[in-house]
Amino acid sequence: KRYQFLGAASAPVPDRCCRPPRVCVRVMAPPTRRRCSAAAVALAGLAAWSCGSIAFTGLSMGRQLRQECTLMRGVCTVPGDLTKDLMIIFEGDICKVKTFLNAKVGKGGSICKTQVYNVNKNANIELAIKSGTKLETVDPESVKATFSYSDEDNCVFMDSTTFEEIAVPKGTIGEKANWMAPGMAVDLKMYEGKCLDFSLKSDIQIKVVMTDDTGRADGTVMVEIENGLRFQMPSYIRKGDTLLFSKENLGFKKRLD
Repeated sequence: KRYQFLGAASAPVPDRCCRPPRVCVRVMAPPTRRRCSAAAVALAGLAAWSCGSIAFTGLSMGRQLRQECTLMRGVCTVPGDLTKDLMIIFEGDICKVKTFLNAKVGKGGSICKTQVYNVNKNANIELAIKSGTKLETVDPESVKATFSYSDEDNCVFMDSTTFEEIAVPKGTIGEKANWMAPGMAVDLKMYEGKCLDFSLKSDIQIKVVMTDDTGRADGTVMVEIENGLRFQMPSYIRKGDTLLFSKENLGFKKRLD
């Protein structure tokens, strides 16, 4: 038991009395133990899990932010910072990354085999870049334009703001050069007067000019569209139909009503 001293009694006693003064003592009960309910334990666990989750998320965001800041400074590390369509400078040439694959060579070393489009040489080439190499990156300017016409080597666009003509090599545009039609809206990525990349603003609508039933067992027919390209397509496609093709990979999406 615990005791609390309250002091001596203040009442006067006779001088001849040898009895010591009375001492007042109060008995105190021992402290009780409180039981935590299941809800309280669950709440505490949830709070601990939330703090851990927030810490992990903050760490991931921090890593992503550091990577973005590195790319904003114009430097990327191979292969960690490589992404599809990233613009890099390799041996003085501007290259657009198409695909990349990191492979180990020998003891502890690795090489990143990278397929790129060399803008300066207008050619697709393969690079063997040592892992850990730091390369300068390019941040091109986005320019809105419309297609005007094409010649043997270039597609010519008109800048929607300045109305100036911009000649883009067909190698930069790729197979989409065969799908261009006057007035088609595009987005050009420009850097120091050169077009580094090209993209369509919307899916392509084009008419069927001819169909030919070749008697194939799968029931498909040969279809020719306005740009002169021919495809094997479902038998329900008819002459005069308008077809919709993807702006990304030029795949057939559907027939429009």
